[in-house]
Amino acid sequence: MTSKQAWNLGLASLASYMMTLDSLVVTTTLHSIRQDLTVSIESLE
Repeated sequence: MTSKQAWNLGLASLASYMMTLDSLVVTTTLHSIRQDLTVSIESLE
């Protein structure tokens, strides 16, 4: 594996991790906001 390929793999892995983390945070936060405000999920979107 060349240095360029290693960088590409590292960046792709980091991007995938960040997308997963973002999805987890948004899902958790929406659930908390919905409970605190007692609103439906449709009105949050």
